[in-house]
Amino acid sequence: TKARNNAGEFHYHDTGSPGTSYYQLVLQKAGGETSLSQVVVSDCGDYNERVHIYPNPAENFIMLKSSLLDSNSGGDVVISDALGRICFSENLTGTGPYRLAFELLPGTYLVKIVTGDKQPAVRKLLVN
Repeated sequence: TKARNNAGEFHYHDTGSPGTSYYQLVLQKAGGETSLSQVVVSDCGDYNERVHIYPNPAENFIMLKSSLLDSNSGGDVVISDALGRICFSENLTGTGPYRLAFELLPGTYLVKIVTGDKQPAVRKLLVN
């Protein structure tokens, strides 16, 4: 999110919930006088809707498609267990779909898609 006034430009990176957020800066001068910036609207979208994983529950593979990955920068797909240990990782480019084969014990895992310039997306994966 960016805001601008006579003093300059301000940047704020929000890692909160996806969706529409509204921001307003309270500017305080050295003498204590305050003023408000204009309200800035930021639509972060729903990152989890940009990631499709199936089948879920899975057995030994998943199909993954994501608009967060593109042919230029790509990204990493990381599957971790409930303790945060990385059980699978792969670098991908393009939106897919990709067939990711793995050998995981039955349980609950997190699939995280990490790209260089976008907020990571995380989905829960059940393995039978």
